[in-house]
Amino acid sequence: MIKGVAPFGFYDCQQLTKVIFDAKVVIAYEYAFAKSGIKEMDFNELVPVMVHITAIDGCENLPKFDSLFDRPFPGKYRIRGGDAFREWEEELYRLHFLNKKSNQYS
Repeated sequence: MIKGVAPFGFYDCQQLTKVIFDAKVVIAYEYAFAKSGIKEMDFNELVPVMVHITAIDGCENLPKFDSLFDRPFPGKYRIRGGDAFREWEEELYRLHFLNKKSNQYS
């Protein structure tokens, strides 16, 4: 089961034009989609997705928006960096997936 998009997971993937987050994906890490060809993003309405502020760096085809305040995409999500992202990440690990100490699924 997919829980997150890895750092640099789709970096510079120009063929990627749309990202749809279903309820299984709860986090997108640093530069996950940076410099990709995405034009639109769709988030689910059930589980909020935490998107690292750098995840969409250099995505020239996305509409321009203030990543901390504007809400240009449908669904539940937060775009954050720094401590706010790390605190959310820790909560996700606790609730949903890897136990950092053992690197095993819980």
